Amino acid sequence: MNLQREATLSDVINAWGTPTPFGVSRSSPGVARAAGQGLLRHVEIDELAARVAERIVAVAGTEAAWFCHCSAAGVTLAAAGALAGSDPVAVAALPRRDEAGVIAIQEEHCVHYGQPIEQALRLSGAHVLRLAGSPDQRRAALDAAARAGTLRAVMAVDSSLVKHQAALTRPMLSTLARRHGVGLIVDAAAQDWRLNDRDALAQADITLFSAQKYLAAPTCGILAGTQRAVDAARAHLGGIGRAMKPSKEALFGLWQALDERDWAGLPALRQRNLARSQRFARAVRADDAAPVRVSVQDTADHGPFPRVLLQYAPPASAAQVAEQLMRGSPRIAVGRGHLDRNALTLELTHVDPGEEAQLLARLQAIHASL
Repeated sequence: MNLQREATLSDVINAWGTPTPFGVSRSSPGVARAAGQGLLRHVEIDELAARVAERIVAVAGTEAAWFCHCSAAGVTLAAAGALAGSDPVAVAALPRRDEAGVIAIQEEHCVHYGQPIEQALRLSGAHVLRLAGSPDQRRAALDAAARAGTLRAVMAVDSSLVKHQAALTRPMLSTLARRHGVGLIVDAAAQDWRLNDRDALAQADITLFSAQKYLAAPTCGILAGTQRAVDAARAHLGGIGRAMKPSKEALFGLWQALDERDWAGLPALRQRNLARSQRFARAVRADDAAPVRVSVQDTADHGPFPRVLLQYAPPASAAQVAEQLMRGSPRIAVGRGHLDRNALTLELTHVDPGEEAQLLARLQAIHASL
């Protein structure tokens, strides 16, 4: 490594979670070695992917699995598969916008993860039907699209980015999609711990995960589901998804990350992470004069990786606290998804003990100045 070049990079403490702008996660030495060693080899990529897919299927219990560059690419590929299947002529014709290519998604699931998810769907050529209103109104909109013969798929999002519960649950969407003879696509990008949730996976035709989040593999999208849906999405790697193909180093790294994941140990990991978050929250609360209310978020969407919520009281500004943390050295990145509530989130998953101490000291110094 060129140490002089590395020294020009800013040091960052990632207390945000797994955000793409800050490198997502920290891979283990074993994953880093596997990816590096993969770069030294020539392999048949489809054979390599098939071997890794066997590992995913063994965990997930789905009929099939495959890979792409990232989960955002997976959204577009899954949508393309719903529109055109795997027919070579139809694959080559995309993106093609016509009224017979509708993908429905609830308004609460229209998240922005650096890109609006509706745009990821539209990249396939799909028209996006945004479902709003009461459950009956949403069912009626789906029924109308199905009667018109234009509905091709329903999209759902499992993510902490979804701030309000949608009117139609995933089981409801699954039932409706099957009633109308279309697929259910689920984006569960940052919830890779659900790769072994076979009941949830069985409700969808294809589910998308990010390998680079809590699996801490190189950047890679995982597509798991029925053989038909996975084959259809995969076919578009030879079409509009050519630029979305997985790399060999990502697949080698993912293979190793899957070897290292202790699925049975996730409940114990959750308890350790929860205890750590609670200790950190108590340390922040120790300053009773600070204009902040501290709590721990531990919902199903966070899985084994809880977050600390800092809710500021005016005139204190969560946005200004976040900016002060980023202006220091090292720069500290924190979650900004709740600035509309004048709140920040902290996640300690990729924060080592030394960095945790720096994070606490910087927060205490900022709070003292408020």
